Amino acid sequence: MNLTLIASNTVQRNVSSLVELIVNCKPRSYYTNITIGVTDIFGIEFSTTVYAYPEPRYEIRYENGTINNRMMGRLTRNAVNDFTISYNQTVVEQGDFGTYHLCVSNAFGEITVFLNVIPQTKPDMPRNAKIVCETTGAKVQWISSFNGGDMQSFTVTTMKGQYKESESDILADKGENRIHSTYIHNLQPSTMYMFYVSARNRRGVTSSENISCTTLTEHHRSFSIITGSAAAGGITLAIVVIVVVVLLRRFKKRDNHERNSDRDNHMRTNEDASNYTTLAACHLLNIPSSYAKVRNPNTTLSNLKP
Repeated sequence: MNLTLIASNTVQRNVSSLVELIVNCKPRSYYTNITIGVTDIFGIEFSTTVYAYPEPRYEIRYENGTINNRMMGRLTRNAVNDFTISYNQTVVEQGDFGTYHLCVSNAFGEITVFLNVIPQTKPDMPRNAKIVCETTGAKVQWISSFNGGDMQSFTVTTMKGQYKESESDILADKGENRIHSTYIHNLQPSTMYMFYVSARNRRGVTSSENISCTTLTEHHRSFSIITGSAAAGGITLAIVVIVVVVLLRRFKKRDNHERNSDRDNHMRTNEDASNYTTLAACHLLNIPSSYAKVRNPNTTLSNLKP
């Protein structure tokens, strides 16, 4: 850890200096129990990370306490207090399988990492499998176990009754004790299925316990669709009602305007018709039309004489 030291006095202010802070500590390791599966082809090879300061000493021993000189070790410094310890052994015999103690120490303490060397086997069974069923699908989750010393992969098998319904795509291993999951599609509603997870490597296959699950009924999904459709339908209906009301008001105003126009035209027509009647009567009686229209508008035909 790097720290900045700042000092001041009456002569000069804010004089700084970079100081490296190193904490002494005994060795620590994230993994204290390591299991590796080996063959006579690949041999033994493993590594682990250790945190310590000052630099630690290390050696690997048999269970009886004697030092193992057949494994070759190497220490790599990653940081001032971060180290990687690696071991390898090319030739493996039957007597090399067993448990070893990796002892790491410095002036402040010691730690022991247990190394279990076993022949490669098929993977351990996937554990803690869980199923969550939906209407036409299901989510499957599990935790990976020891891979048997070889690279493993996973598949999920779906059973319907006594018959195999489907098998998922191959899923890669994320590492030991890690959560894995996948989703199974194309299931039927209201149907009970059986699921199990298989772990596979070159040495064999192991499977988890069977877990049953019943998919949801169709109306669960239909209900959400109907609810959404009803909401959309309500909005659409409100828009239609508003448009109809606006159009009706517009047509009503136009109709009232046309009625008023017709009434005004009718009154002008009656006035014109009365004028024509007066002119016709004046012509028959040889009376000047200006007299009938201007001189005495209240005069009727019965009061007029030729």
